[in-house]
Amino acid sequence: MMRAVGIVRICWRSAATWMRAAGLAGVVWIEPPAPETGAEFGIGVDVSGTAAIVGAWKADAGDHIDCGTAEIFRRTGAVWTHEATLWSSEAAADDWAGRGVAIDGDVAALGMYQSDPLGVFAAGRVAVFRRVDGLWLEEATLEASPPTVGANLGMSVAIDGDVLVAGAWLESTGGGYRAGAAHVFRHSDDGWAEEAVLTMSDGSPHDYFGRAVAVDGDRIVVGAYQYDTASVTNAGALVVFHWTGSGWVEEAVLIADEAAPEDALGRSVAISGDYVVGGAKNADLGASNTGGAWVFARHDGVWSQDGILTPVDAAGGDSFGIAVALDGDVAVVGGWRDDTAAGNDAGSARIYKRIAGGWVEVTDAAMEGSAVGDLAGYAVAIDGQQVVCGAYKRDAGGFHAAGSVCSQVLASCSGDLNLDDVVDVMDLIQLLDGWGTPAADVDGDGVSDITDVLLLIGAFGLC
Repeated sequence: MMRAVGIVRICWRSAATWMRAAGLAGVVWIEPPAPETGAEFGIGVDVSGTAAIVGAWKADAGDHIDCGTAEIFRRTGAVWTHEATLWSSEAAADDWAGRGVAIDGDVAALGMYQSDPLGVFAAGRVAVFRRVDGLWLEEATLEASPPTVGANLGMSVAIDGDVLVAGAWLESTGGGYRAGAAHVFRHSDDGWAEEAVLTMSDGSPHDYFGRAVAVDGDRIVVGAYQYDTASVTNAGALVVFHWTGSGWVEEAVLIADEAAPEDALGRSVAISGDYVVGGAKNADLGASNTGGAWVFARHDGVWSQDGILTPVDAAGGDSFGIAVALDGDVAVVGGWRDDTAAGNDAGSARIYKRIAGGWVEVTDAAMEGSAVGDLAGYAVAIDGQQVVCGAYKRDAGGFHAAGSVCSQVLASCSGDLNLDDVVDVMDLIQLLDGWGTPAADVDGDGVSDITDVLLLIGAFGLC
């Protein structure tokens, strides 16, 4: 079903232009510390401050083939440095750890969704690590109580403070076979403990509730991308839960106003404050399977649809919305099947900002340096000005599909090249140092020239 969606798009760059941190030439590609054919580094990503976690679900660790690992990197200025390789003491072959990863400050989580806790096949588990005196140490291994066959706990994970959420999208619950669940764990002085098992109030078989999870403060959002509405099959839904102080209660089931069969809303989810975004990778918005992302906002305690995010150059088969991320009023959406100037299925990630009551695309270019078949944008994350996106099929170090991650920094205002929240002579010096190259481009035309100088001088002052 094709839909004509009324969206006004403004090409807006003056207040949130993609800029380069000092020494960063546009997109920076992060490669695995030890590239491995088919490891698919970048299948899962997350970022917190200057630290990033990247999953490589087909990586080997020790004698464990395809057990999967996570790599921690830290950015100092313009340089990403590898900090640690994480894999669980419970690791075994074919655990496929790393599809779900999360990091918040000094705590990281690694989903091991094919792991067999207590011998229960593919019940799944989550390994938690904590950074102590600069070293990442395994703190706990979290399991459902009790584990259930094939639940796939850890397919998705999210952390905020002392709360960790892990999706078990294939768990059979009161809603039926593979209705799905999300398990909530909380950290206290006694360690980590399971606090709740979340399910959908009107769940049904094969809803796949838990394929994507997100948490921010006292709210959790869970995607159920095969949920059937009263009249639409597999439209998908986003389910919001609220912490009351004594328990988690279902607050809202969010469905697209334009819901259509097989949209798969909820294949990806994100939450920040009073905004929730969910990807619908199969939505037909002008063409077949262009995909899109739906934004919902909470006003006076009521959730309602706030916008639809689609690329300005959307095309059939992009599967836009395979991944989403959100921080404040800035959203990132991945289109892993996007055919760009780099070639078919190079993939891309687009940035949107809420301006004057609407969501506006503020980048319209593919990831610089991407190549045919990279599938960039399969996973995305944002924290503050730092954005990362996984390109898990990208060749790295001469190894096919070893995988890579693209990194870019969003300036707080146009001309703030050194990201210090002020446009001044230091930014002008950096522009002159990068003269004639993309290294200090202000107006987005790919080169630093007199036009950029004039724009930068005109922007002098605090952001």
